[in-house]
Amino acid sequence: MTPHEAVVRRAMSWVATGVILLNLPLSALRSAAYPGAYVPGFAAGVLALLALLTAWSLAACARGRSADVPLGGIVAISCLALAAHAWTIGPQPVAYPPLLHVLGGGMVISAMIGVRLSLVIIPLFAAGVAVIRAPDLGGGAAALEATLLAVSGLVGAACVNLFQRASRTVNRTVEATWLLAEDSARAARRASERERWDGLVHDKVLGALRIAGRSGAGAVPTAARDLAGQALAAFRGDWDHADSSAAQWRRHAGQLGLRATIDVDGEIPDRDVRDAVVAAVEELLSNVSRHSGQDQVSITGRLGESGQIVVADSGRGFAPGRTPPGTGLATSVIARMRSVGGRAEIRSAPGRGTRVALRWAPASVTPASEEPEWQLRTFAPMMALGAVVLVINVVRGYGQWSAVATPSVSVLVIAAIVAVTGTATFLRPTASNWRPLVATVAVCVLVPALATPDGAPLDWRYWYLGALTPAIAAIAYRFRPGVGVATDLGAWLAVTAVDTIAGRPFWASLAGTVTVLVATSIGASFMRRGMDDAWRRANDAAREATRIRMAIADEAERERIAATRVAALDAAVGPELRSIAEGGTLSAEHARDLLVLESAVRDHLAAPGLLDGDLVSALAAARARGVVVDVVAREPAAGSGGDGAGDGAAGFADGDSAGDADGAAAAEPYRAALATLLPAAPPGTRVRVTWDPRGSAGRGTVSAVGEDVGIALARVIDRLRERPDLDVSHDEDALLVMLSPVLATPAGRTSPES
Repeated sequence: MTPHEAVVRRAMSWVATGVILLNLPLSALRSAAYPGAYVPGFAAGVLALLALLTAWSLAACARGRSADVPLGGIVAISCLALAAHAWTIGPQPVAYPPLLHVLGGGMVISAMIGVRLSLVIIPLFAAGVAVIRAPDLGGGAAALEATLLAVSGLVGAACVNLFQRASRTVNRTVEATWLLAEDSARAARRASERERWDGLVHDKVLGALRIAGRSGAGAVPTAARDLAGQALAAFRGDWDHADSSAAQWRRHAGQLGLRATIDVDGEIPDRDVRDAVVAAVEELLSNVSRHSGQDQVSITGRLGESGQIVVADSGRGFAPGRTPPGTGLATSVIARMRSVGGRAEIRSAPGRGTRVALRWAPASVTPASEEPEWQLRTFAPMMALGAVVLVINVVRGYGQWSAVATPSVSVLVIAAIVAVTGTATFLRPTASNWRPLVATVAVCVLVPALATPDGAPLDWRYWYLGALTPAIAAIAYRFRPGVGVATDLGAWLAVTAVDTIAGRPFWASLAGTVTVLVATSIGASFMRRGMDDAWRRANDAAREATRIRMAIADEAERERIAATRVAALDAAVGPELRSIAEGGTLSAEHARDLLVLESAVRDHLAAPGLLDGDLVSALAAARARGVVVDVVAREPAAGSGGDGAGDGAAGFADGDSAGDADGAAAAEPYRAALATLLPAAPPGTRVRVTWDPRGSAGRGTVSAVGEDVGIALARVIDRLRERPDLDVSHDEDALLVMLSPVLATPAGRTSPES
């Protein structure tokens, strides 16, 4: 038995012991009140044995040990004592033998010694009660009373069975929940690593190639050598982090010729977060140097597991709403912060400078919900039997509620009881929605209590309390602790007060109905506590196991992606980066080659999944002829989902995915369009390729702008229009190619952008 199964079993033992504890004093009091009900010594002997076994069970529960043996003894004595009733009736028998209260409790808990055995004990016990009660009630009434007793026993058996099954499924449920969280965390790690490497490519690789290429013939600039060295160090996995974040920013600002005011406290302990924040701030400093038109910048904030850094300048500024973020800002700042669970907030206006705030907080991996989804599934089947209890109480109490001055009021009370029972069973619990349920229960108690005639017989006088038992059980189990028990006690106090005012014995309701109510509400509360405790134990164990698995898998995922990316990057740009890092002198031709390579790397970074070898060659040839080609990435729309599955066709992909089917289907028409357009574009034409790096179908465009471009490309336009999967529009000076709306989404779905 697992620890959380033991917790549930212990809770059930407490409930079973409580059922006997509530009924034992009642049977003892009634036995003392009717000493002639049994032959001398019989009632006292049975009660003494049951008291000893109940004390044993209490001690076992209190010590956290199994109470199966004493509870089994209680069930056995209850069955034997009932079977001996015919031979133990005393000289002064009573209509309802005093021991039936506690013996019935023993029958109710019989499932504790075995659910299957209880299905034999319960009907036999109920039949015995019917035989005992038939002389006083008549056959029909005795059978109905015995049926109610049997249903009570079946409810107990159902409780034991369902809670045992639920306790066995707790571990599987929790494990499945955490496996989903683990899968989500793995996907997040893959996306994080992709964005981290994309940022490295943009900041270090492109920076080194661009600075060296633009320097022309002569010595390699120091800035290019530094960036190339940092990129190669990252490839080897030994990037030096000895300097503080502030020191790195101060050095980077100095290399850019900026005068930086740095007021930063603390340091970031997490390596990934620190790398992301440091690189994001360095990219912001580069943007200040390139675009602000001034050389002063401030860096302020606090570093730690969570924190904020603000980079501000008073330069030209821009309009964020009208100017989409460039590749550097999107890749090296926004995407980088997102990869570690942070965010970047940009505030700027033309002529008013720019302020960028970077914020982050510790990431935690938790399931989507820690609420036990099986709570309702566990309780609803028991309420089916509870509905039978409700019906029997209403039917058996017909003589009472139909005899009131206004029977229609009783009918309304019955309807309200049915409604509150169903609502308590299926209503989603919140911090306050139990209040109307309790108020309804109060009305359902007070109205029939006040309507009870003065001379009403005791038999089934409190039918409404019995009918409310399922509703109060649902409130006790499903809503905040203590509400069910308080509702139960409030109902009893209300009935007692009304009986006292009406001159009826105040203790009358204790004869059976209230005892059942109290046992039900306390038992439901105990079981809820036990199930919640079992859930927490299993959840804690699964959380720790998941943490260990994820720590191992996280490092493995990092190493796998790094190995794949490094291999691809080293093959594409490694030789040139090593040449730049070593210094020396560049020829004019070598510098031009570096700029061509920088454009190719930038294209790959902006449009993974789109470029292949032929298209890379076509882009290089077009640029060599004087065609200006811009390949830019479009950020996916919010909520579009995806984790970068379209990275697969890029030269620097992580090898995790080769582009999903939709992305691959969308890329082919664009490749065909570019392969047709680029060789024919006249010099000076500006071609812009916009591509969604997530590979979502229908999320790219190809445009060409230039003087008389529509005329020069007339044949190309005709060829493009022959493709049913492309939409082509043009005028004299512009051409636009898009994926056909019919084919923009798979399976006939309509793209929002169509």
